[in-house]
Amino acid sequence: MFLPSDQLERSALRQGDVVGPIHIVGAIDLLTIQYTQNVEGTRGTGWTIPTKAEFQNAMILSHSCEMDISNGVKVTSFILAPIRDASAATNPALIEQLRSSNLINENTGASFLKYFYLEPRAEFADENMNVSEIGYCVDFSKCFSVRKGCHGHLLQKKKLQMAPDITQAMATKLALYFYRRQVPNQAIALPA
Repeated sequence: MFLPSDQLERSALRQGDVVGPIHIVGAIDLLTIQYTQNVEGTRGTGWTIPTKAEFQNAMILSHSCEMDISNGVKVTSFILAPIRDASAATNPALIEQLRSSNLINENTGASFLKYFYLEPRAEFADENMNVSEIGYCVDFSKCFSVRKGCHGHLLQKKKLQMAPDITQAMATKLALYFYRRQVPNQAIALPA
């Protein structure tokens, strides 16, 4: 699933890289934002969200070529998604279905589109959690972005690099997650 540590590209960010722990800034409750007023009182000059900062591992979802320094970093921000303990994401009875949902084809259909399963790894543990025996998942429904100026910071926080074939499977599932449409009781048909 991930490249051995001696093959990890330490000087580049790639789609599928795991970074962390970093501040997770997604899913802001718009009703809790507190604005400060400017002199005229017409617009907020600043804002705060009175909530505890959450630090977790995250996966980079942006395309590798868009983050490449030699290409001039073609984006204004990088898209990431937090990594969660799989047992907290779904019913333990459905973990095997979550595991098998990474490879989407005509036989498996499309299930658990909002999650990409990751095997248990010591690198995912932090001071607040033990290593999950069940595994982890990237939560596509909690995507967030950080400015491209964070490139160096993310590079310093890089822990793992996904193998190219697994990155392809993750990117396919991510595309299907955003593409999905409301079709009752019908699997998504993929081209042959």
